[in-house]
Amino acid sequence: MVAEMGGVRHRFSICGADPDGPLAILLPPCGDALRAAACEAARRALGGHAAAAGAAALRPSALQRRRLVLLLRVHDAWVAGASIREIGLGIVYPWLSAAEASAWKASSERRRVQRLVAEARDLVAFDYRALLRA
Repeated sequence: MVAEMGGVRHRFSICGADPDGPLAILLPPCGDALRAAACEAARRALGGHAAAAGAAALRPSALQRRRLVLLLRVHDAWVAGASIREIGLGIVYPWLSAAEASAWKASSERRRVQRLVAEARDLVAFDYRALLRA
């Protein structure tokens, strides 16, 4: 069941054999900040309180948003056929001048761009769209 309360979408799983029986709310263990915020938002919404306090913690921070945007731009360039060097000089390090191939190959910037490409591919393979829909 999906319920929207105060502009926040809550997903609930209703389990049980007796449809007329009493309901109980089971919240998962709060092992991280995201789960804790989701549990708090559900608790507040079901208690009739404003959900804004818990919902704000579910949004990515400005730094997280910038990193996710960078990763998606890197992935789009990779899928379009751009090389590691083109991604590095065009997206990640636009202020760097085009260095010689031997200097680029030995640079720490190149290794960072390679790690970003791998992380971006993992992000898309994990189906980040499901995170955006949640």
